[in-house]
Order: sequence, then C-alpha cells, then structure tokens
Amino acid sequence: MSSPESLLKATIKQIKIRIERKMIDLAKEISLFVENSPEKLNNEWEIFKQEVYDEAEIIENKPNENNKPSPYPSSDENRIDGIRKRISKINKIIEETND
Repeated sequence: MSSPESLLKATIKQIKIRIERKMIDLAKEISLFVENSPEKLNNEWEIFKQEVYDEAEIIENKPNENNKPSPYPSSDENRIDGIRKRISKINKIIEETND
C-alpha cells in the first residue's frame, strides 16, 4: 500500500495534469472565438444595416393613411424600438470584443 505522502503527491500531480488540460482546451476555444468574432460581428452588422435600409424604404413608400397622429404606438414605432434594442446589443458585443 502507498504511503499517505505518496498518495498526496500523486493526487496533486493528477489535479495539476487535469487543470493543464482544461487550460489548454480553454485557450484553444478562446483563440477560435477571437479569430471568428470580428467576422461574425461584421456579418451581423451588415445584415442589420440592410434590414434598416429595407425598413426605411418600406416606411417611405407606405402611403400616409391619416395625417393626425395616433395616441397609440404604431407598428413602425414598435419596429424602431426593436431596431434600437438590436443596435444596443450590437454595441455591447463590439465593446466586449474591444476590451
């Protein structure tokens, strides 16, 4: 039977090996994320910009049914709020990748 000191050293060595493996795997994941992040972010940004341009064109070409403003938010206002939220999310992602 092994001595307590040998068991302790073996335990520490095995824990160290596992931690090193996990750190290597984590470093690989981070490296892949950093490589792919700007490309994904740019793609999302381009898609978002196109959606905004398309929506603006729809709004401009939509005939004005009434000249008096409605007391309730229109679907256009809801869309604008949604766009603002998406812009905010994209800005947060950009800030996080720049840090």
